[in-house]
Formats: sequence, structure tokens, C-alpha cells
Amino acid sequence: MKHIRPTRAILAAHALLLVVLCLICYLPGLRSTPPIDRDEARFAQASRQMLESQTFPDEQLDPALHSGGLAVPMVQSKPRLKKPPMVYWLQTASAFVFTGSDALTDAIWMYRVPSVLGSIAAVLGVWWLGLLMYDHRAAWLGASFLGASVVVVFDAHQARSDQLLLGVTTWSMALLWWVLKRAHAGKRVGVWRWLLLWSVVGLGVLTKGLTPMVVLLTLVSMGVLAGRWWAWRAAKPMLGLLVLVAVVAPWVYAVADHVGFETYRSILYDEVIARGQEAKEGHSGPPGYHFLLAGVAFWPASLFAILGVWWGASRAITLGPKGSRWKGRRVGRPAELFLLSWLVPMWVFFEVYSTKLPHYTLPVYPAFALLAARAALASPAIVRRWPARISVVGFAAFGVLAPVAVVVGAAMIPELFPSIWLVAPLALLIVVPTCVATTHVWRGRTRSGAMIALSGIVPLALLVHGLVMPNLTSLSPKIHDSIVRLGENRPIACTGYREDSLVFLTRGSILKLDRDEAFDWLREHDDGLLICRPRDRDGLDDGLVVVETLEGFQFARGSMVTIDIVENARD
Repeated sequence: MKHIRPTRAILAAHALLLVVLCLICYLPGLRSTPPIDRDEARFAQASRQMLESQTFPDEQLDPALHSGGLAVPMVQSKPRLKKPPMVYWLQTASAFVFTGSDALTDAIWMYRVPSVLGSIAAVLGVWWLGLLMYDHRAAWLGASFLGASVVVVFDAHQARSDQLLLGVTTWSMALLWWVLKRAHAGKRVGVWRWLLLWSVVGLGVLTKGLTPMVVLLTLVSMGVLAGRWWAWRAAKPMLGLLVLVAVVAPWVYAVADHVGFETYRSILYDEVIARGQEAKEGHSGPPGYHFLLAGVAFWPASLFAILGVWWGASRAITLGPKGSRWKGRRVGRPAELFLLSWLVPMWVFFEVYSTKLPHYTLPVYPAFALLAARAALASPAIVRRWPARISVVGFAAFGVLAPVAVVVGAAMIPELFPSIWLVAPLALLIVVPTCVATTHVWRGRTRSGAMIALSGIVPLALLVHGLVMPNLTSLSPKIHDSIVRLGENRPIACTGYREDSLVFLTRGSILKLDRDEAFDWLREHDDGLLICRPRDRDGLDDGLVVVETLEGFQFARGSMVTIDIVENARD
């Protein structure tokens, strides 16, 4: 691909188009979708309590809820230290700005804004990295592939830490390549560039802790593949260690001072080491889980995913003569070597890591996106290779079957889906570009195929987040509306259905109890309301009255449930 030097106007237009693409994909449903169980509601509730600890007058502060301040996130009375504080700080700041410091007027969308900004930051980071590696066409296409991928669009709608991690990790890797590129060319790097690189990596530690692992594994992999360790030396990891300690140590000290060092060490062990040894919370899967899921999670860029990795591998390393092929290897293109060193070791790590969730591989998607983009802009003859055929088939399968499944769902379960007359046109707007893009790529028109494939993400975002998700997550709001109607200031508890969305919607006032505890609690609170499943009160109907029964979809479990709101019988 011939490099073309773009004008500043072209670069500005590309950056603007990327931001517009992101907003079109991320904004539908951001306000209308209720709190999603379970992680999002926990993150948002912890950030809300952090905001309240800073904005409530002293007489409104509850030591059980607000004692953590800005150092220790709390969900109700329990510290939430499974994730570092950056996401809570940014969500707190976002809610502070949008509420004008009045925490009682907050809403779930305010806590989602940092995820949107993190996604946009990641997209712009890939764009800049693509400009450093290739040219403005590959940079723009790679950034678009990342920003429009299904897993990024879905995650950008949630108040969690994953999109912030994606943004920080992307910029860490872009800065790392910036340093390595200058060092490889024999140019002076400058201490400030190293300090900037490792400071951003330190922010990654404060976001979710994974960024240093991505950076270090990339450097090690480059050394092993190239047979030379110039990249390791050029990155100055020992200086990086000092910077990381300086960035992270103050918060660790504050947490240890609040909960005790041993308690915090135990939490970290359970969250990081134990999750790798044994699947937590039922999130398990065999090796190959992420590979099989990538066709869906990376759509529409999955059209070029396998082809991109194959294409990059064929250019990263050139093997030596027969008889000493590996020993005689040499680096072909450093950019492809860097991207593969970023992608492959972390992907293998996630495949063998016991606990698995679709978004775990997000930190390597920027490398995936740039490899896919570069392959899409290569010679049209490349699509005759078998990796291209596999990518095309996987892309087409999801782009056709998923919209059809939603239309069938809207027809069969109308209470969970909006009108089929709204769903069907959007589904068609996904299927048509999928089929057209597949045809273009199959015939060798990869560039036009890539652009047509990207157009399918807009109706998909409108369909899933604008129409479907608000319906699928509506059960907890229905329960909350009933609670308000029955008496908002009454004591509330739940058992059976103990979702954290109820904690957020009731501003932390609901108690989550086991079955026996719940009914003992109800007997002790004459005016209490108990949310439970019908089966939870079997054999305990004496003296209890079901004041309302609701049906809905329990998103965390993926099934329909019936919920009773129970109170003590009146004399």
C-alpha cells in the first residue's frame, strides 16, 4: 500500500468522522436503558455513594454508606475493592458535573459517560497509532473497526471500567510504539517521553490493573520473535517500575489504611489469582472460547479478522533457509511484529485464564483492528486465501442470523420486544449491507466491502440499544415503580430476586437477604415490603399478603421470572 501524506484538513476531517461514528453508535439507549445487572449497577452505586460522601451535608451522611470517601468505593455498607479507583473517580466527577453537585438528581446515564469517553479515546488512540505505523487510510479504517465493533458498542453503554481500560491501554501501546519507533530509527527519545509512557501505564493500573501486563508481554514477545532485545532496552521498564510505584502507591496506602493491608491483599488475590485458577460466578469456558466468540464480538471487522492476523504474521517475521529456518529468522515489518506481539500472547493468556467473559479480550482489540484494516487495504488477490474465506463466512453468519433472531423474538415474545414493525426495518438495514459487503469482498473488492460492512453497525446499535435493551432490562424499574406506589419510605428487602439494579434504583435502601433472613425481617417490620419469587414463600403464606405480582425478563440470568411484592397482613 503506497503511503500518502495527508493534509491537516484531511486529518481533522478523519478525526471528526471517527467521533461522529462513535456518538452515533454509543448514544442510542444511553439514557433510556435502565441500570444493567449486575456489574454496572455495582459500579454506579459505588460511584454514587462516593459522590454523596463529598456533597451531602454532615447531617445526611451515613457512616455505613459514606465512610469510604474518595479512597474506598462502597456498595451499601461493603467496600468494593475488586477494581481500582479510576472508574469511580471519573463516574463521580461525571455525575457531579451533570447534577450540579446535587447527588439526589443523578441518573444512570451520567455514570455511563466515562465509558463513552473511554471508547472514543481508544478509537482516537488507534487512529494515531495507525498514522505512526501506516497511512491515514489504514489508520481511519482501523479506528473505525474498533469503534464500531459489537463488543465495544455494547460495553460503551455500561458504567463499567472496561472501556476506560481499553482507552488507557490503547494510548499506552501507542506511546510505546512512538518510543520504540524513535529508538529503532536512532533518534533521541527524551526522558519526558518515557515518563509520559509509564505514567499512562500507571493510569492503567488505577483503572483495572492489566495495562502493565499488556506492555511487558509485548516487549518480551518482540524480543523472543526477533531474537534481539532492543525493544526491551528502549522501553526502560525499570524506570517504568519507579513511575508505576509513584502513581499507584498513594492510593494503595489510603486503602490499606482504611481496610487493612491483609484484607486488601486477600481481595486482590481473590480477584486476580483465584479467578485464573478457577472460574468465578459461573463465567467459565474452554480454551478457544474467545476465538469462537470473536466473530460476533469483533463484528463487522470480523470480516477481515483471521485474514488480518494471517497477513500480519506473513510479514512480521521472515524465516531463514531450510535447515535453520527459525534460527535464521529476521524481522520483516516491525509494525506487524509489534501488533502480533501485542495480540497473540495476551489472547493465549485469556484463553487459558479460567474465568471468561466476552469483554476480557478488549485490551488486544486495537491490534486486531489495525491488522484487519491493513489486510483490507492490501491487494485484492489476498481474498483468495483460505483465511479470507473463513472470515467472510463468519461475518455473514452473524450479520444475517442475529437480526433474523431478533425479528423472530419480536414476533413470538411481544412483551419483551418493541413492535415488530420497528424491529423488522432495522433488521433489514443490517442484513442488506452484510450481504452486499460479503459479495464485494468475495469478489476481491475489499475496500468497498469494508466500508459497506461498517454501515451495518449503525442500525444494529439502534436496534439493540435503542429498542431491545430498554425492554430486556425493564423488570427492576417496574419493581421500583411499584415500591414507590406502595409507599416509598417503607422498609424494603429482597430475596430470590436480589439484583443490584434494585440497589441502585432504591438508592441503596433495599436489603439483600437470604430466604430465612428475609421472612424473619418481614415479621420484625410491620410496614415492610419484601420482593421475592413465589417459590421463596412456599409454606410461609400465613400472615403474608401478595400486594402485587410482576412478570419480566431477568437479564442477568437470561430467563423470564415472576416476582411477588409481599407485606404483612393487616388486622
